[in-house]
Amino acid sequence: MRCRRLIAYMLLIGASSSAFYAQNATPTLPTYFPPKVFADLEHNRYMDGKLQDSWFGAQLFGLQEPPLIGRSHYDEPVYRFTLLPSFGHPVVVRVSIHQNGTATVVTRVGKGAGGYGPKGMLSDHSSELPSDKVQVLKDEVALSKFWDLPTEPNKQGGTDGTEWLFEAAESGHYHVVDRWEGADLRKLGLFFLNNIGQVGPEAELSKSIE
Repeated sequence: MRCRRLIAYMLLIGASSSAFYAQNATPTLPTYFPPKVFADLEHNRYMDGKLQDSWFGAQLFGLQEPPLIGRSHYDEPVYRFTLLPSFGHPVVVRVSIHQNGTATVVTRVGKGAGGYGPKGMLSDHSSELPSDKVQVLKDEVALSKFWDLPTEPNKQGGTDGTEWLFEAAESGHYHVVDRWEGADLRKLGLFFLNNIGQVGPEAELSKSIE
């Protein structure tokens, strides 16, 4: 089950993440997610979501990504897709939508593997998205019914594989959805990878999204 993989991950991440934080002079990991947002209290899985919280947060920190929680009603809307393959490079595509309707897209690929501790940055690209493509992006998010999806489905698990994580902060609201192997988040995630981000061959996506 995926729970075993998460426990193994926590044992592996301890040494590597401690060295990483020391090198970057950061005493504590920022808070990336609301408390127990990944918990499934009914089934008591994943130790109340703490393993996922540490795992995903450490990978985002390793990619120098900012937390999206705590943004106000007046802040720019931000969407972020994160791909965490067990043995492939972690990938982030973050879109910040400006008041004039355009957007800035940041695409980052990590050196290490998504199922282990962060190893730093492999590539970092930034580009601008025109307003017409931003509208297409918004339409895709709406079609996915992202804001209505549960953070964790009732049944989700496996051994190795890929975590698909999508976050949004808009008009003072924050939501995050986590899916193992994509599931109902797959179409939206592929749209961000193939149509929005600048994911180069170094990400080796073909090995991560089969």
